[in-house]
Amino acid sequence: HTRVSVNVAAIQLKDPDFAERVSKALLRHPAVDPRDLTLEMVESAAIGDTERTIAAMQETRRLGVRWALDDFGTGYSSLTHLQRLPVDEVKMDQSFTQAALADMTSLSIMNGLAAAILPMRRALVAEGVDDVSQGPALLDLGCSIGQGYIIARPMPPEELPAWISTWRPDPAWQRTRVNLRRWDHLLLLAGWQEEEAHLVQLALGTLQSEAPPTSLPDVDRCRLGLWCNVPG
Repeated sequence: HTRVSVNVAAIQLKDPDFAERVSKALLRHPAVDPRDLTLEMVESAAIGDTERTIAAMQETRRLGVRWALDDFGTGYSSLTHLQRLPVDEVKMDQSFTQAALADMTSLSIMNGLAAAILPMRRALVAEGVDDVSQGPALLDLGCSIGQGYIIARPMPPEELPAWISTWRPDPAWQRTRVNLRRWDHLLLLAGWQEEEAHLVQLALGTLQSEAPPTSLPDVDRCRLGLWCNVPG
């Protein structure tokens, strides 16, 4: 028993009988709970005839089927458009996930998306999770669902039951609570990127019980310095 996601093309959504076809497919498989079926679409699929697309999505939702917006952030993405689409999940494109730990801009974008999408009561899914180290950062951002090769690579369906019974998340992902507030995490990374050489020198000097280096970051300009001067 597991949920299954199926990609839907734009041309399928434009079919006036789309919802009826989904309903008939479910009737052919009475043992399947419609709530375990998620249909995935890219946002560009709704461009051009948004009203018809929304109507088709709402009809299938009445059957119990869920919807996911795939590759969010790469095309015509807008939060205004997202508010109108009756989706249950928003899947952030892997380009943001994979750059988040090295690129402050991508991390800031992910933070902004999380802050905007989670209050909409949509699940937030990170695509392209290919390294264990990405997990804790995503959890700090409020994103608790991941998809990527570090979890599983594509496999034949007959191998799926064994994988489900044996796979366990990495211990670093099994936290009961988030250790840092979202902005604390962002500011720490921002400060580290901006003042890396100074911070390395300061950290090493502190760990080795030496006198602090004479050249320190300007706390009025360094975001890490500003973070250190407030209750955070």
